[in-house]
Amino acid sequence: MSVEINVLDHNNETAAAIANDIASLLDTVNNRMRKAIAVEALKIVQDEFDHQIQYLKNLEDSASRYRKYGIINIEVQTERYTEQMATAILDGKLGAAKLLNDKLDTLSKYAGAFANVRDQLNSEKKRLAVIRTKLREVKVDAERSLQHKFIVNNAFPAEKKSYPIRWLIVVVSTFSSFLLTLVLLLFIESVKSTNFS
Repeated sequence: MSVEINVLDHNNETAAAIANDIASLLDTVNNRMRKAIAVEALKIVQDEFDHQIQYLKNLEDSASRYRKYGIINIEVQTERYTEQMATAILDGKLGAAKLLNDKLDTLSKYAGAFANVRDQLNSEKKRLAVIRTKLREVKVDAERSLQHKFIVNNAFPAEKKSYPIRWLIVVVSTFSSFLLTLVLLLFIESVKSTNFS
C-alpha cells in the first residue's frame, strides 16, 4: 500500500521539489475525494435517520393508542386479571368479575396488534441505534480531514542524470545503424543477383 514517486526533469533540484510537492498534495486530493463521497453518504444516512425517527414516532403513537385501552404488558395483565377474576367469583363479587371479564375481552381483542407494535418498536429502536452509529462515523468523515500519508523519505536530488542514459542510446543507435546497413546491403546484393540472371 505504498507509493514511490519518481520525477524526471532536466534539473535534478526541480525534480526533487516536484516529487516533494506531489507527496504533500496527496493528502489534499485524497481528503477532497473522500469528503465529496462522505458528504453524499452523510445526506443519505441523515435521510435514513430522519425517516427512522419518524417511523418510530408513528409506532409510539400506535402503542399509545393501545395503552389508552389499558394495555401495558399483555402477559402480566392477563395473568393478574385472571387471578383477580377467579378471586372475585369465589368471593361472590359478580360485578367485579364482570368488570375484569370486560378488561380481559379488551385485552384479547387488541393483544395481537399491541404485541406486534411492541415487537416492531423494539426492533426498530435497535435499527435506529445502528443508524445513529453510522451517522456519527459519516459525520466524522464529512467534517474532519485526517492525514492519510506517511512520508518515509523526502525526495532528494539525483547525484547523476537518470535519463536519458547516453551510452545506451549510442549503443542502440550504432547497433541499429549496423543492422540497417546490413539489411540494405543484402537487399542490394539480391537485386543485383536477380538482374544479372
